[in-house]
Amino acid sequence: MIHFKKNFVSFVERMKILKKTNSLPILAIAKNMKLTAFLFSCIFMVSCASVPTSYIHPSSDFTSIKKVAVLPFSNFTQDQFAGQKIQDIFVIELLSRNIVDIAEAGEVHRILNDNRVTDVEKMSQDAIKKVGSDLGVQALVLGTVQEFQIDRMGPTASASVVLSFKMIEVDSGVVIWTTSVSREGAGLATKLFGFGAAKKSKVARDLVREALKSLIK
Repeated sequence: MIHFKKNFVSFVERMKILKKTNSLPILAIAKNMKLTAFLFSCIFMVSCASVPTSYIHPSSDFTSIKKVAVLPFSNFTQDQFAGQKIQDIFVIELLSRNIVDIAEAGEVHRILNDNRVTDVEKMSQDAIKKVGSDLGVQALVLGTVQEFQIDRMGPTASASVVLSFKMIEVDSGVVIWTTSVSREGAGLATKLFGFGAAKKSKVARDLVREALKSLIK
């Protein structure tokens, strides 16, 4: 009890000194700066968030999938290399999780050419079975790049990336997983404060990781 009183008296004395030396406003400013920094960080995290839209077939058995083939991604952007860039990121991220083997890219292209497949999005069920059988895989992965660009608003620039992926079971020809992820234009933090912009490759990698989270629990 005596120790508490001494501490309380000491605190009161310090506050009197601060008041006399006009240091209280400095304390208030410091508190406001901490609050402002906290609010900035919250806005930044919200503006950068991306929630994938996903679907998993209710009767799919992913434990039976030991090897997949990642087919050439469709590209609907002005960047002629966007499809290959996103495909490379997807393959690296999937391999890093060490849950399935992936058919070698050169072999995939050879099998597609042998089966005269020019548009992977329009493959018939028979073509899916044939390509999958020739590659020795249980599923095919397809991807689409709808946006992959830099948007500019005055002095600020930000990446707009829109991606979608799906997995088709070879035996049934059924889509067992599909997901869509996006980050379009400048986030709220960038618009308000001019920070938070990221490179296209960084945004794309983050989005691929978000997409894979819906597949790999």
